[in-house]
Amino acid sequence: MQRSFWVPVLCGGIILTIGLGARQSFGIFLKPISADLGVGRELWSFGIAASALLMGVVAPFVGSIADRFGAARTIALAR
Repeated sequence: MQRSFWVPVLCGGIILTIGLGARQSFGIFLKPISADLGVGRELWSFGIAASALLMGVVAPFVGSIADRFGAARTIALAR
């Protein structure tokens, strides 16, 4: 009985790690990218924050498009 609880929890954790990994790992690369581009941490952090806010604003609209036309078509349109 205990195993049936942990299997979906672990699978969900793996899916979240894969899906959010790119967005959550920006902090690791902050110093090298800032040094390479010759910009301060503030500008790079602002760019990351702006992209997160934009994803939050656009997500409901993209979700409704995916509900109407299907996820595959929506992903193909976004590429």
